[in-house]
Amino acid sequence: MRQLPTWMRAAIGAAALLVVAGPAARAQMVYDGNILWNNYKNGVLCNIERVATQPAGFTSLQLYNNFAYNDSLDPQLAAPYSHTAPSWVPAETSPASGRNDVVVTPVINPRACDDVSCSTPPSWSALDPVCFRGAVPPASMGSDWTQGWTYYNDNGAGRTDIDYTKLVVIVQGNISADRTFYNTINYLLRGRVNVLDGVTLTIEPGTVIFGESGTVPFLCIEMGGKIMAVGTPTQPIILTSDQAPGSMAPGDIAGIVLNGRAIANCALCWNGQSCLTEGTTTYHCGDNDCDSSGDLRYFRSEYAGYILSPNNELNSFTFCSVGINTRVDHLEAFRGKDDLFEWFGGRVTCKYLVGVGGGDDCLDTQMGYRGNVQFFVAQQWGDNGADKGIEWDNNEFNYDALCRNNPVITNCTFICTDHVTGTCTWGAHLRRGTDAQIYNSIFMGWKSPGLYVQDNASAARGFYPQAPAFCTPSSVDPLVGVTDGLVVTALNPVYSQAMFFVSAARGGEAKLGVYDSQGRLVHSGLQNVSAGAQTLSWNPSEENAPGGTYFYRVESNGQTATGKIVLVR
Repeated sequence: MRQLPTWMRAAIGAAALLVVAGPAARAQMVYDGNILWNNYKNGVLCNIERVATQPAGFTSLQLYNNFAYNDSLDPQLAAPYSHTAPSWVPAETSPASGRNDVVVTPVINPRACDDVSCSTPPSWSALDPVCFRGAVPPASMGSDWTQGWTYYNDNGAGRTDIDYTKLVVIVQGNISADRTFYNTINYLLRGRVNVLDGVTLTIEPGTVIFGESGTVPFLCIEMGGKIMAVGTPTQPIILTSDQAPGSMAPGDIAGIVLNGRAIANCALCWNGQSCLTEGTTTYHCGDNDCDSSGDLRYFRSEYAGYILSPNNELNSFTFCSVGINTRVDHLEAFRGKDDLFEWFGGRVTCKYLVGVGGGDDCLDTQMGYRGNVQFFVAQQWGDNGADKGIEWDNNEFNYDALCRNNPVITNCTFICTDHVTGTCTWGAHLRRGTDAQIYNSIFMGWKSPGLYVQDNASAARGFYPQAPAFCTPSSVDPLVGVTDGLVVTALNPVYSQAMFFVSAARGGEAKLGVYDSQGRLVHSGLQNVSAGAQTLSWNPSEENAPGGTYFYRVESNGQTATGKIVLVR
């Protein structure tokens, strides 16, 4: 077999910012230069380990030199480890501050299976360009959005935010016609309560909903159903335990589940198949990334996460194939026994989330979730089985399943408060073929390495081609860290036409070359491009190209970017 050129061998793990490369590895991890890692191990502040367990085929690890990856960068948060009155506001002198930065608007690269009909998403789903790292800004740069509507009382002792004298109405079974929950009444869920297809449940601000212990109570929005639960900063909607204050505990209730018709990769959803929702007998997924399951804002889910059986749990908040026209912001998951927030496929954008004291992971995604999460605080206490800040999988049964799991998260703060004896492990665990895009975030206090990349199939090909972060210091070239000013990414796999998305620092002539697995040139083309985002393409049918692996090389203004595509015939 012909020896591949050096650049082509490197393309198997071609990098933008952080590269994991080797003869058998296609994986790469891409971060921006503005993540702050501040990790503890055995109670002592120390440098984070780069990879906890190096998977087979990963022979080297290179680190982008502007990556904030050491223990000397204290984010200087006000009270990040407090269980009763936490504050994640950075000091004015914190490296999380970017007050002197110049705002740039990042461009999100297209992600496989994103529905082009949603190319103009609702305004609330867009990521906000802000000049700070972490979830909460310094006081001079904005307000602390976590205050006023959140709750941190471990067992509910002495709580005064619920009026227990109100009339209680029991709700059970199916909600088969439009219904409103009023804030003058307390509601008690008896077992699973389903909002059926075509039905809308409206919940007034300040409404309190209890789950009846012993009945596995939770609220389930079925495909085609909608929830319109819009609280306010002073009147959040509360879903909580029916146990007496002082006796409330994780797992008392089972939380809330939203099922939609967006794309997931747990089945051939785009061909009419559906997936069974974990912990239920309902289904989710379809071919409509634009789907809406309603509006969920200023909503707290407390003491949830009922475990039905091993690997069959209910979370505080579960989003199954939820579409981009669902509005989700200002949610708190408090003391859930399993994951605090979990997404199975879909494209919903979620903002302003708080997850505290969970029993498993804080932010769990799988089965092809391709949405955005911005402004997220996760505080694990290290008890109750608490594990990771992030756990991301593509598909546990098929690591290379199409419509790959590829979330974008930015401006998040992940904290473990027990650095010595607690059960917290990794800040971010990426495995089973997931992609990842993580920006402008803070990881503090994770006992094990803050980042653990597992499985050769795992990769992170996405990045912002315009700049390494939302804000770049004004004294620095805004393209520092973006592969010498030329970034190219390609959608995989290719069925009919290969699309190459190019971000160039300067305009000029761009040369595209496509090579087969033997190193033979099968296509070449020239195109004049201007600075910024551009698109190049290749039609394999013109060269009668068979299915298989191909490598591409883009050259412009003396810069080169390479990568790999897979053509399916």
